[in-house]
Amino acid sequence: MKKISLLLMSVLVIASVGIFTSCEDETTPSTLNIETKIDSSATDFAPGSSVQFTITVTTNKDLESVSVTPSEGQGIPFNDDEIETATTTTDSVSTTILEDAYDIPEDMNDGDKITLTFEATDAETSYQTSTDITVDAKTDLSNENNGIVHHLYGPDQGAYDLVNNEGVSMGGTDNRYLGDKKDMINRAQYDAPNENFLNEFISGNATRFVAANDFDYANATVEAAKETYEAASEKLGAAEQAGKTWSDFKYATANEGDIFIANLRGNNEYAVIKITGVVTDENNNGDIDEDSYIEFTYKKAPSDNTAKSASGKTEMVYY
Repeated sequence: MKKISLLLMSVLVIASVGIFTSCEDETTPSTLNIETKIDSSATDFAPGSSVQFTITVTTNKDLESVSVTPSEGQGIPFNDDEIETATTTTDSVSTTILEDAYDIPEDMNDGDKITLTFEATDAETSYQTSTDITVDAKTDLSNENNGIVHHLYGPDQGAYDLVNNEGVSMGGTDNRYLGDKKDMINRAQYDAPNENFLNEFISGNATRFVAANDFDYANATVEAAKETYEAASEKLGAAEQAGKTWSDFKYATANEGDIFIANLRGNNEYAVIKITGVVTDENNNGDIDEDSYIEFTYKKAPSDNTAKSASGKTEMVYY
């Protein structure tokens, strides 16, 4: 009889322990958490590029699902095998580390914001966190050209074609200041005995310039060049509405280090010009002779329009 009592007591103790343990598992709250990291080596998020990311999920429950949902484009679900392979467990807490990439849609515009929502679900609850990325669709002007404008009345080419990237001769026309290819033309001092060289230029067509010495030439973009130029468009428009002729417009004075933004021939095409040198070669009489020149580098934006022939004159605008 005593043996039977002891046996019953043992069964009751085991049962009570089992019940206590079961209740403890049910009442322990989930510790589900997500941490995300976007690849810090990505300096921009251009349309069509991939955004690398890492997701770290920790929980004390069974992890059931992990997914990434972007506000634009295709979502990224992770299957059970991926989650299981990426999971390690220590002291009843599992850690899951997943890596993947989100592809930014090709049709996104500069400045568009995309929200990536990361979600994990375990046996008890769900947890979300999100990260915003801003699309950078700016077009870098990385291709640099070299140009030179010689003394207007010298033996070398006194004008420059910024569209075709070549020097242009000043001869062969009734008015040497007119010509579709003459985007930059040197100026000489007419009333000097030897028509002295001046470190100035004007356009012989519809190309227009604005001075922009604060412009970031090293990191020039199409968008920044256009924005800088358009900031002065009202001043340019006012000059044209006044009905001025080419002789009424101001010349650009070019000194080493000066920067100009050019709108090429009235099209949606821009060039950023940096003066790299002004060479004034004096002759024996002390006059500045015909071997003088202005040299420069320039970065040119692609055109959205077909190049067209246009005549017009250049108004220089200074800030």
